[in-house]
Amino acid sequence: MLRSTLAGLRVAVTRSADRAHQLVDLVCAAGADVVSVPVFGVVLRPPDPALATAINGLTPSDLVAVTSVNGVRALSALNVTLPSGLVAVGGATADAARSAGFQVRLVPAKQTAAALAEAVGPGNGRVVFMAAAAAGPDLQAGLETLGWRVDRHDVYDTRLLTPDQRSMVAANRCDLVAFTSGSTARGWVEAGGARLPAVSIGPKTSAVARHLGFRIEAEAVSHDLEGLIEALVVAAERSVPPSI
Repeated sequence: MLRSTLAGLRVAVTRSADRAHQLVDLVCAAGADVVSVPVFGVVLRPPDPALATAINGLTPSDLVAVTSVNGVRALSALNVTLPSGLVAVGGATADAARSAGFQVRLVPAKQTAAALAEAVGPGNGRVVFMAAAAAGPDLQAGLETLGWRVDRHDVYDTRLLTPDQRSMVAANRCDLVAFTSGSTARGWVEAGGARLPAVSIGPKTSAVARHLGFRIEAEAVSHDLEGLIEALVVAAERSVPPSI
């Protein structure tokens, strides 16, 4: 069904190069042609011994929170033991954490920072939040409102990339552009991307894209790659014209 629905469409994928392959494979498997133009990259900060000490000092009533696969990568580099496991914002993050040997205590049904805070619920312990430098305040504010003491650590940065001109010309001829974060939407614009009809992985990403002037054809119901593929199908069914 997906193959016939997306056949003939061209989709621009903007995800960082180290994480684009899975999305590219899924979009191709659904029948679309893909132009991959990574518009931002991720740089992990050097492991912080003080952060490792703080995590090793947590008690079973404390938590570690991660909101991305990159947060898991940074946590793994610390070589720490988590007395009560961790909480993760989504399925892909949770899978990465399990693969790294961590116990995942909780994953919210809705994959947003606000939903993670709500799922954790009230508490009076500590939460070490492994954050992107550009991460918003939703998770920390939500947890603190519920009584937790949040120790936020920015463990990785994002940086804009400039795709080559030929790639951008091809990308700008696509029918749809897929955004997996606000960073991809901002990076696309900075790289000279056209205001193509867009699909988004979730409400935060949609808000950034709309602010930048994009029309969101569809937003993923489940905020993961499978949900993004379903959003592409919805966009295609809304009569996005096939490429000629």
